[in-house]
Amino acid sequence: MFLDFFAFGMIIPVTPSFFNRDNWILFESNVSPEQKKFYYGLMMGFFALSTFLFAPWLGSLSDRLGRRTALSITSLTNGVFYLCGAVAVILHNPFFFILARILPGISGSSVFVVQSSLADLSTPENKAKTLGIVGVAFGLGTILGAGSGGILSKESWFG
Repeated sequence: MFLDFFAFGMIIPVTPSFFNRDNWILFESNVSPEQKKFYYGLMMGFFALSTFLFAPWLGSLSDRLGRRTALSITSLTNGVFYLCGAVAVILHNPFFFILARILPGISGSSVFVVQSSLADLSTPENKAKTLGIVGVAFGLGTILGAGSGGILSKESWFG
């Protein structure tokens, strides 16, 4: 959980630099700033939308396959999709990059699987404490990930 939110938080400050600079990373020089902003909005919006739309599907999958199996699948696919995002940057392909952000949104619904498995396993007395730990992992992962992403988004890292 922590690593999922760390990766999510890390991408937030890094990706605007992929879309905002002239003739840099993802786009050719003939793409207007308005088009870049549109693509950035699509990427961020589709990540959230895919998480929202696929959470029920992932929940039913975890009911059929088991929570551990569903979490293993989503962790593996998240890693693959984040690698695809890196490959998209190397290949200077904005559409592949946007797709590589939509797909982790689908498997990023794993937070709901974690919450349901913890709710199933914890006693009524410990349920609030257990789910609070999930909130802590969410908060710390997002904050530390965004801080790390902010450090990595400096121009000196990318030349």
